Amino acid sequence: MALPSTPVYSFKGPLQREGARWRIGPFQGQVGQSDVAGSLQLATGGPRPVMTGQLAARRLHLADLGPAVGAAPQAPGQAPPARVLPELPFDTARWASLDADVTLAAQTLIRPGAVPLEQLQLRFQLQDRRVTMNPLNFALASGQARAQVVLDARSLPLRGRLGLQLRGVQLARLFPQAQWRQASLGRLDGDAELSGQGPSVGRMLGSAEGRVSVVAQQGLISRLLMEQIGLHLLEMLRLNLGGDETVALNCAVADFAVVQGEMRPRVLVLDTAVSTVTGSGLVSLSDERFDLRFVPRTKVSSLVALRSPLYLRGPFRAPAVTLDGGAIATRGLGALALGLVNPLLALLPLFDAGPGQASPCAQLVRDLQGPAAPATAPTDAARSPR
Repeated sequence: MALPSTPVYSFKGPLQREGARWRIGPFQGQVGQSDVAGSLQLATGGPRPVMTGQLAARRLHLADLGPAVGAAPQAPGQAPPARVLPELPFDTARWASLDADVTLAAQTLIRPGAVPLEQLQLRFQLQDRRVTMNPLNFALASGQARAQVVLDARSLPLRGRLGLQLRGVQLARLFPQAQWRQASLGRLDGDAELSGQGPSVGRMLGSAEGRVSVVAQQGLISRLLMEQIGLHLLEMLRLNLGGDETVALNCAVADFAVVQGEMRPRVLVLDTAVSTVTGSGLVSLSDERFDLRFVPRTKVSSLVALRSPLYLRGPFRAPAVTLDGGAIATRGLGALALGLVNPLLALLPLFDAGPGQASPCAQLVRDLQGPAAPATAPTDAARSPR
């Protein structure tokens, strides 16, 4: 049996043989830091051995699954790799030695530095070098995720397809480390349909085609965060001294077309009661880099506003948010020049009256959500983006 590489493991349970069928279990054991229990059967009478079984875990550590999903194991104290997406090639030559149909249920899937996944349910099937993971369901931040994955090694290069549906994810629980999370409430829904090719997860995503969309609506968001995005200096000072407030989150909509590993937004907007932020640019999955530009527009008057576009740039592992120094310098020089004439005039270049317009949230949400996607594995037919 050609099984994926794992950390050190140990199991204890009965082993039985009946003709060409072997059975181990029910057993209990440990793989790395993860506990695993269940039973497995191996039938050796056909053209390939066939493994079936049911596995269960209370606490499953993602690091213990790393080699199976293309993530290289990391020694304690070792610096994380520069790239975020798994780059370890799948050993597809071993897939021809075994067929499998195994289910896994885990109460908690632990991810270092990230919100854990709960109630994981997975059915893993390997048939003639074709892997299907369907269902691949789990709870995330009080919401639900349903995924379907296909990896086909019957022809080279390895081809992969992903379907993902997120429903009811709570923003405050999704970003537990964010300073503004206590002042933010709202529900996040999303869909993704991607296909790519390559020897690893990273290479497949780097060549991916498809669509990714995310919608958040009818919630609350930190007013301090929105004033920081708009660079409203007096409002930022007031909220820092007196405490943060919440404002209505009308919608946040991100709809990306993915072509050859580049995610380009068709719609990228955040609309609240006090301001609207629109975005443009690209996210490169092949280079693992952000290159996005955000333009805030206030809906309320602000006496001192620098009104600079914001840029999110840099590698996935360490992106940076920067301002448009030229725009800030231009307004600063204008304020200085007018201040020489009359000190009160110095405020004019910094005054932001606001357009008083809202984004068409309801229409954007309807366009993106549409009919619910069926929770089935992606078909072999090519899918055109909506």
